[in-house]
Amino acid sequence: MGARRNQYLPVVLGATAVCGLALHSWYARRQQDAVISELRGTVALLTTTAGDSGVPRSVAASARRDQLQRAFSRDRPTDLAHDSREAMERALAAALPKGSVLRALDCTSFLCRIETEHAGRQGYEQFVRAAFLRPAEPHGILSRPTFSAPLSEEPTQDGTLVAVTFLAQDGYALPSASSDPGSGTLPAGR
Repeated sequence: MGARRNQYLPVVLGATAVCGLALHSWYARRQQDAVISELRGTVALLTTTAGDSGVPRSVAASARRDQLQRAFSRDRPTDLAHDSREAMERALAAALPKGSVLRALDCTSFLCRIETEHAGRQGYEQFVRAAFLRPAEPHGILSRPTFSAPLSEEPTQDGTLVAVTFLAQDGYALPSASSDPGSGTLPAGR
């Protein structure tokens, strides 16, 4: 009888391993789907399409930008460690397209404010894609919770567009849109 049990042991072990791999794959896919769904919801909430131009415009985006600016202003300024600041500046510089410049980088205890200038909306959109939607290092500095919006919907007469990006400090989330503007100090759920 013991020999008969041993003959099925490789089959049982193999089936267990296959089920374990399938469960792991299903769980990883479920997490990815949740992140993608959240990002799609955020994009849908913050942007609308204006006419045939396909240019994102939004009143909700400017309200969210203003809410984050109030939260940033209420918190105490923090000096980034020299190495951290240099790493962030390098990552931002690498993502800036030709004609775009980093104007300012300031941080508080839970939030960094990045101000950039771009040669039009297309330059701004390229920057956002390169820096935050497809960062070179998916788990690097620029992969933290982020919100970005132009300071004005239209470029200036010379074609430049100034934008502000709020980037959560490591271990923190952006303040929720429904929370008090100064309440962004809650640690991110990791």
